Amino acid sequence: MTGVRWARVGSVAALVAAMFVGTGVTGASAAPGEPVAQAAGRVEAQAVPAGEHQVDLEITPSGVGPGSPVTVRWEITGGVEPRIESLRVRSELVSGSLVFTGLVWGTYQPSSAGRAGSQTVTSGAGDWGYLEVTVIDEGVEVTYESERWWVGPSSVPYLELGTVTDTRTGESGAAWVVDGVLLRGGWSRVGDAWIHANEQGFFKRGWARISGAWYWFSPESGQMMTGWRKDSGSWYYLTSSGAMATGWAKVDGRWYLFDRDGARRSGWVRDGGSWYNLRRDDGAMLASTWVTEPDGGMYYLRADGRMCTGWCVVGGVWYFMDGSGRGWQGWLQQGRDWYFLGQLGSSGSPGYMHTGWVSVGGSWYYLEESGRMRTGWLQSGRFWYYLKADGVMATGATWIDGRLNYFSEGGVWSWSR
Repeated sequence: MTGVRWARVGSVAALVAAMFVGTGVTGASAAPGEPVAQAAGRVEAQAVPAGEHQVDLEITPSGVGPGSPVTVRWEITGGVEPRIESLRVRSELVSGSLVFTGLVWGTYQPSSAGRAGSQTVTSGAGDWGYLEVTVIDEGVEVTYESERWWVGPSSVPYLELGTVTDTRTGESGAAWVVDGVLLRGGWSRVGDAWIHANEQGFFKRGWARISGAWYWFSPESGQMMTGWRKDSGSWYYLTSSGAMATGWAKVDGRWYLFDRDGARRSGWVRDGGSWYNLRRDDGAMLASTWVTEPDGGMYYLRADGRMCTGWCVVGGVWYFMDGSGRGWQGWLQQGRDWYFLGQLGSSGSPGYMHTGWVSVGGSWYYLEESGRMRTGWLQSGRFWYYLKADGVMATGATWIDGRLNYFSEGGVWSWSR
C-alpha cells in the first residue's frame, strides 16, 4: 500500500522524531485521482517500545483549492487493538522562511473502526493541507502528522487564525492569514478589527506600547480592543483608535480623568490647580451640583467641574466658599464689610447670602442688595430705622450723636430730643 510518512507530536515525540526509513515525496502537486505521497515510512524497530503500532496512509486529492474533497485510506500494523479515533484537517502557508499552520478546518470520525479503512475529508484554505490523526490503543492516544498535499491558492476570501514558525530561528507565535496573505509588519485589518504583528507575523497580545501609546489586544485573537477594560482592580479606557486614554477624556457625554498610567481616578482630585470630584462608583466628573461630605460640609462644582472657592453664584443666588471650597455659614467679614450667609439647616441647603432684613440671634439686621451689612440711619418706605455700629437695629431709647431717640419695638423711629 502506498503511504505518507508520519511523525508523532506530543509527549512521545522525542522517541520517534526523525527516525523514518525511506524517502517520502513532499511538496509535490498531484493531478486529481493520483496519490500525493509515493512512499510509506516506518519507524526503526529499536526506537519503538513493545506493542507500538505503525500507520500507512494513502492521500488522494480530487482537485485543488479549499473545499476540494480528499480521499484518505489507512492501514495500521502492530499494536494490540489500535483504531483511528479522529482525523483533523489542517492547512499550511509558506512565505519564505515563514511557515503558517492554520487552525483545524474539520474533524472527522472514521466510518470504520478496524485497522484499515477510508474517509473522505475536505481541504481547508492554504497552500498545503495535512492531517493530524489520533490513534488509540488500549486507552493510550498517539497523534500523528501526515505529509503535505498541494491545495493551491483560494479564490474565496477567508480569514484564518493559526501559528507561524520562522524556520531560520525556530521561533513561533500566533498569526493571521487573510486571503492567502500572512499579516505582518505593523497594523492590519482582520474583519472589523485591527491587529498589530511584527515582521515574522507574530501578533501582539494583552498590553502593548506602540509609537508612544498603549493598546490592549485580545490574548486569543490579537484583535485590538476599544472601550472600557478592568485590569488588576483598575479601570482603563481604550479610545476609538485603540489608544489608552490618559488625562481628561469624554466618554458617552461624561468627563473622566485618567492618570499617566491610564488608571481611572475617582473621588476628590486636584488637576491644573483646581479641585474636581469624580464619582466613586464610576469615576464620572460631577458638574453644576452640590456635594455634601460626611461631616456636613457642602461644596459646589461649576459647569466645568471645578470646585468653587470665594464668591459663587448658583441659580441667581450668591454663596461664599472658603479656601477649602466648603460653603460658608453665618457672619463673614470681607475687609471692613460684613455679610450674612444663611446657616445650613436640616433641609441640607447651603448657606446663601442674605439681603434685606434678617433676624440673627434675636436681633435684626439690614443687608443691602450687595449683601453688605448696613449701619447708621435707614429709611424704608415711610419709616426710619437706626442700625448701630455692630449692625443691630435700635429699639427703645437710644442715644445717637448726643441726642436721645426713641424707637418702637419694631425699630421704627418715633422722636428725638
